[in-house]
Amino acid sequence: MFEYLPLDVQNALSSFDVSKITEIRLRTDKPLCLQYLGEYRLLNNFRRCKKEDIDNVILKVTKRSIYAFAENIKNGYIYAESGERIGLSGSCVYTQDIVTTIKDVTSLCIRVPHQIIGCSNFLQLRCFQTGLKNILVVSPPGAGKTTLLRDMARLVSENFHKNVLIVDEKNEFYGNGKFNLGPTSDVMLNCKKNFGLNLGVLNMRPDVIITDELFEKADILAARNAIYSGVYVFASAHAVSLEDLSKKHVYSDIIKERLFDYVVVLSSKKDIGKVEKIIQL
Repeated sequence: MFEYLPLDVQNALSSFDVSKITEIRLRTDKPLCLQYLGEYRLLNNFRRCKKEDIDNVILKVTKRSIYAFAENIKNGYIYAESGERIGLSGSCVYTQDIVTTIKDVTSLCIRVPHQIIGCSNFLQLRCFQTGLKNILVVSPPGAGKTTLLRDMARLVSENFHKNVLIVDEKNEFYGNGKFNLGPTSDVMLNCKKNFGLNLGVLNMRPDVIITDELFEKADILAARNAIYSGVYVFASAHAVSLEDLSKKHVYSDIIKERLFDYVVVLSSKKDIGKVEKIIQL
């Protein structure tokens, strides 16, 4: 991990417990910044980042094949082999009001994935006593949704022996095989959520589909279709609370119809992964 970063940046990170780093930010002409133990820290004693650092990170992560990542780049990110999602901030290039790429990147937001074995075990006692249920995990960005969903795959596979299909649009769950997703899990990499939810039901015969960040109406419709086809769905959404989620038009209908059985609300970023509420709909 982090082999794509400049060597002196790697050395600077070595003085920290990597398991506690959840984000690394490189900004042109600004200090290196870490999210460590849930709080942002500027490494003011370290040199300022250079545009060359950012360009070299992109070249290394893409293995000098920018074209192969063109679809990801126009959506604002690339991903490293160990599952790090790297957000890009730069100049957007439009064609007829559609972003076709991002160039002259000046900032990188490296989201560092972690596996916490057992962090989802509470669901077996709180939600799954009478069998599996449909679960929606809600929190602000960076509060541990993907980490929880990743362990839910392991839990269902190991403890319930069900076929689990993971629709991994941004290559965060799999991490090039370094994460334990359980012996009965299948992964569709770089797969649009609505495609994986719709065709995964037909082609892979899953008992459970797990995906991250339902965001667009097409994702919601695909999740609904999967659930009404008899497949359990574990997914996530960005919101501070269930009340906040209900105010967003794209989610309001699924809350009203109780599409998901439980909403698991995670706490703020300072307590990453901590469950604040479990709400039965």
